[in-house]
Amino acid sequence: MPRVSQAEKARNHQRIIEEASRQIRSNGIEGLGIADLMKSVGMTHGGFYRHFKDKEDLAVAAINHAFDAFCAKLEKEIEELGSKQALQAFIDRYLSAEHVKNPSIGCPASALNGEAGRCSALEKAAISDGVSKVEELLGNALSDLQRARAIAPETLFSLLLGTVALARSSNTGPEAEQVLANTNVLLVELGVLG
Repeated sequence: MPRVSQAEKARNHQRIIEEASRQIRSNGIEGLGIADLMKSVGMTHGGFYRHFKDKEDLAVAAINHAFDAFCAKLEKEIEELGSKQALQAFIDRYLSAEHVKNPSIGCPASALNGEAGRCSALEKAAISDGVSKVEELLGNALSDLQRARAIAPETLFSLLLGTVALARSSNTGPEAEQVLANTNVLLVELGVLG
């Protein structure tokens, strides 16, 4: 069997992390199966251990990757659009039917919000660190006026997380859409949107 170059090993490592990131947002940490994951990236189960110590090691890397990618988009929008427009775009995306229906491509916090109580200490720390990064970026995007109205980034993010959780648990599309619409109205009333 030919040896894999360091560059190829690094690309394979990244492919595994990216796919694991998608899978844990879709199926949860417990739903992440190593054999299925490796098959989905065209590698063998045995090859996994050339990249990661164990499943927990992979899960932490995947959680970190998911939050880094999620935060990078908001950070870029803040730089390019300015705080107000970036915050509007972020909330529009967050409170969209697409985000509700597709946890595998959305916010890792909303996809993993029920996992933190059941996962390992290292996985929980990765989730907590990721949530802190999102809250910090939201704090950067909130204006002084919004802060004066006591809208803390943690409060805003909690509202968004709860809204998506309720929308995902709704029985029908119209119910989910109503949950999303109600939060949008509240955010306009609070002066966050508008």
